Amino acid sequence: MACSICSPQEVCQNFEYTAPSGGYVAWTMYLINDTVCVNKATTAVGEEAVMYYWIPKVIVDCLTITAGNIANYDEGSKVYFDSTNNRVTHVSAAWQLCGIVTVRPTADDTTVEIQLDGMLGIVA
Repeated sequence: MACSICSPQEVCQNFEYTAPSGGYVAWTMYLINDTVCVNKATTAVGEEAVMYYWIPKVIVDCLTITAGNIANYDEGSKVYFDSTNNRVTHVSAAWQLCGIVTVRPTADDTTVEIQLDGMLGIVA
């Protein structure tokens, strides 16, 4: 599944970034330097991509929700971007903090609605 923005795009924050080798796939999460982003459109190598780093409500792929981990996805819980699997997780080990859960998912869900703040992982 690709990301699905639930907020008007005019309230979201973005920057442009030149697509690297392999380009970008539309509405997918990426780590650009230290910032977690969602891109707007499929972008070929060398083209400018619109990368959203702040979105009030966006549905993204996540670690599969189970009865054992659902409490970690309560509203307001931190989520981290797992750049190996291009999804968010409640496990912080080595991943970038990127937002909070805005709607608690149910067991067996593979997506979660979050407030994306891709700048949370940036440290001085």
